[in-house]
Amino acid sequence: MDQIRYSWPRLADRFFRPFQRFSARAHANGFEVIITPHQSLMSVPGGRCGAEPHETETDAYIRCDIAGQAARFADVVETQAQGMQATPDDYRSFVVATALQARLANPSVRVISGLTANGASAQQMYAAWDSVRDVVDGFYLAVGSYDRIPAVVRFLRMLPSS
Repeated sequence: MDQIRYSWPRLADRFFRPFQRFSARAHANGFEVIITPHQSLMSVPGGRCGAEPHETETDAYIRCDIAGQAARFADVVETQAQGMQATPDDYRSFVVATALQARLANPSVRVISGLTANGASAQQMYAAWDSVRDVVDGFYLAVGSYDRIPAVVRFLRMLPSS
């Protein structure tokens, strides 16, 4: 990996200022803050930290410490790993890396991971869920459309009762 060519503290201050402003306003008004940055942020033209030509958005997201920076200001951070849920090893790897970054930045942050019913079977959702249930504090489940409800119901019925 190429050496970083900029001052990280100065970069972080500018790149993550919107997280800070949003969180300050929400907290001042009595709200909890949930920040859910997606890997596609790494492809925003002119972004302060983005994917280099040789890396994926996912690799850049981890290199740029997006989850950690979001966690500095949030009560809850979502790791949007749902695009990887068909491959539980990749899903787990990304969730573990981003959860670690978030908790290093803010030990009290709650970390949730995204799951989606879009294009996924109940078994795929379960495998992804099972691969990180020891890592995260909860999940966000995107249903998508009404025709996905049966798969969601099958997935939910697979979960152990607490």
